[in-house]
Amino acid sequence: MNNVKDKGVQLVLDKPRTLRYDFNAMIDIDEKYDGVNNAIAELNADEPGRIVKTLKTIRYLVFKGLLHEDSELTEEEVGRLLTYNMEAPAKINNAIMQAFGIALPEVEEGVEVKNE
Repeated sequence: MNNVKDKGVQLVLDKPRTLRYDFNAMIDIDEKYDGVNNAIAELNADEPGRIVKTLKTIRYLVFKGLLHEDSELTEEEVGRLLTYNMEAPAKINNAIMQAFGIALPEVEEGVEVKNE
């Protein structure tokens, strides 16, 4: 059974796209931010002087969430696409959070996980 789900969240940028965090994206995010929770914390940082870091986080997370549908996409191209959609940053943040919610595995209480 695959714990990283094969679903996503629609995000309209230059065209309708699907934001989805596959296994590789989750690993890359984990490595860059030293944990997915740290990436989420960066995304939601509400401190003076942190806007540039937050924008970089948004760009990176959207980039990683779109690679599954376009492996030629670059982080800079995603930045360009986001430039025309920054009037709705809360909508983009919500899409990222929903996509994380879909991708992160659900852990059932009382279920023992064994490595074979």
